[in-house]
Amino acid sequence: GIAFGQAKSPEELFHEAVAAQQRGDMGAAIRDYQELVRLHPEVIEVRANLGAALAHEGRFDEAIEQYQAALVLSPANAGLQVNLALAYYKKQNWAAAARRFEPLHQKQPGDARVTTLLGECYSRLGRDTEAIALLTPAVAAHPSDLGLAWLLGSTLIHAGRPRDGLVLVEKVAESAGSAEAHLLAGQTLVAMN
Repeated sequence: GIAFGQAKSPEELFHEAVAAQQRGDMGAAIRDYQELVRLHPEVIEVRANLGAALAHEGRFDEAIEQYQAALVLSPANAGLQVNLALAYYKKQNWAAAARRFEPLHQKQPGDARVTTLLGECYSRLGRDTEAIALLTPAVAAHPSDLGLAWLLGSTLIHAGRPRDGLVLVEKVAESAGSAEAHLLAGQTLVAMN
């Protein structure tokens, strides 16, 4: 009776988990969310938050499990779909991440973030032609997006089109002061000459 009287309600547990997550105490947040999943496995928000806390801690396989379980309950949830794709991306499982980002890109082709992440997956998989085809219109639509410019420029260089890529890489080097962009631009110029 005493233990039952001291038990927290699911609402209290959820609020404590959210508060712990917001203050950066992922261990406490994960414990509370796991208890809530045990009590109420049907609550999508709990699984989504648990997935986010696990991903924050680098526990990507566990995060993927939570996102997949939440997507069974809400298959059309775009936020969960993005989080699942990001978990695969952060795990550096480029093929699985690309498979998850592709339908998201088809639904929202103007989303620069999804386009960039999908383009990077293609590039890391050695699918340079697909990356270039995907990123070229995105760079034209978002000319001030240095992340897109860097990714397209470096992919073009890698794909054997150094002159085209160099223009973009130099833009990133000058605009962002990126040491990595300066280095790649210098290496590309030396290789071209």
